[in-house]
Formats: sequence, C-alpha cells, structure tokens
Amino acid sequence: MRALALLAAAACLSGCYSIRYHTRAAPEPAPAYDQWHHTNVFGLVESSPPVKVSEICPNGVAVVENQLTAGARFANLFSMWWIWQPTNVTVTCSRTPAQAEAPRKALKVVVLKLVAKGGVEPATVDILTDALVGELRKHSGLAVVSPSEIGTLIGFEKEKQLLGCTDSGCLAEIAGAMGADRLVSGSVGRLGQSSVVSLTLLDARKAQPVSSVYETLPQGNGEELLKAMPGFAKRLATETAPPRP
Repeated sequence: MRALALLAAAACLSGCYSIRYHTRAAPEPAPAYDQWHHTNVFGLVESSPPVKVSEICPNGVAVVENQLTAGARFANLFSMWWIWQPTNVTVTCSRTPAQAEAPRKALKVVVLKLVAKGGVEPATVDILTDALVGELRKHSGLAVVSPSEIGTLIGFEKEKQLLGCTDSGCLAEIAGAMGADRLVSGSVGRLGQSSVVSLTLLDARKAQPVSSVYETLPQGNGEELLKAMPGFAKRLATETAPPRP
C-alpha cells in the first residue's frame, strides 16, 4: 500500500506542465501579473476570475505562462486533482516602446546675399546666392530663409539696416530679430586668375562664428563656382546640428 502511494505521488509529481505563449515583443524585466488560477473538473470550469491580459498589459503582451507546478500537483494528490486544479499564471508585458524621439526643431538659417568683390558681376553673385540657398535646403533639419524673404520677416527698414552690418554683433542682432538660429554671410571675388569664395556661418544667439569656408578656385566663366556650391553647403550644414525642442 505504501509502495502504491509512493508510485501515485511520483506520477503526480512528474505530471507538471507549462503552457507558454510568447509574442515577438521584447518582455519587461519582471511579470506584471503572477497569481494562482483555479479550475475544476479537469480544467473545464473556472473558479477564478478570467485573466484579462489586455487590462494588465495595455501596451501589449510579451509572455503568458500557465504552469502546473510539481508542488501543486502533490497537493492535488490529496484533493483529487481532477476536481480542483490550481495553476500559476504569469503575464509579462511587452517592453514599453521607447517614446519616439521628439522631432528635432528645424534650425532656422538665414542666408544673406553674397557680396560681390573684385569685379564680379552682381548678377553672378545673385545666382550663386540662390544656388547656396537651394543646396542648403536639400539638407534635412534646416529651415532656410533666402535674401528675398528677409524683408517679409523683419520689414524693409530693418533690411536696409542689415545691408550696413559688417561685424558679427550687428549681424547677430538682426538675425535675432528674425528668430534665426544661424546666419550665413559671405562674398565672392576675383584675385588675379582665381575666384575667391568666403562664407561664414554665425551662431545668431552667441554672436560667434560656428564655421567658415574659404576657397580659391581657378577662374572661369562662373560655372566653377556654381559646381562648388553643393560642397560649400554641405560643409556649412554639418555644423548646423538642430537643437532639441
């Protein structure tokens, strides 16, 4: 009789099982729900309230496990397991997706009309200014204001004052009036057989230069300057990391 009891106990202890449901979501470090769940009549009748996974894990579930442990199985040995069957239910929520990084605020960059020097035609400089604006606008995270749009932002009287600005403090003051983060100014000139381009990127808030471009190119009909503008714009854009909002 004792041997029979031991055999029955061994059979019950070996009868533990675990049903595990796993989604592809990354789980939280610890379960959000870990409780006993009771059923009767071979698990057909629930005596515990249903486990509402959607309420436990409103952002999604990662793992649900229903386990009949050896200990519970042993307890059932004396209470007729087919009548009462406790299982341990654990629910692990999916790791809350890291909040998408707030979109970075577009950096407002004001481009002043380039200054013509050394006999360069004003019309040529206008074309090069437009080319610089166009190339800067190809870079994400920048809101570029062209020279033709400045008067609309600050009024034409202020725009006239801007034409007389030469030092960084004056430029920063006007740029601040436009709500600009950066300001690009520069010149295009000729010296001997060379074309000279000088560009400065100014931090409008600190009134300090952030970066600059100074290049001499073999003088041609102006196309050499036009072809160089994408590279100049890229060098300036790399120094314009948009601030976080």
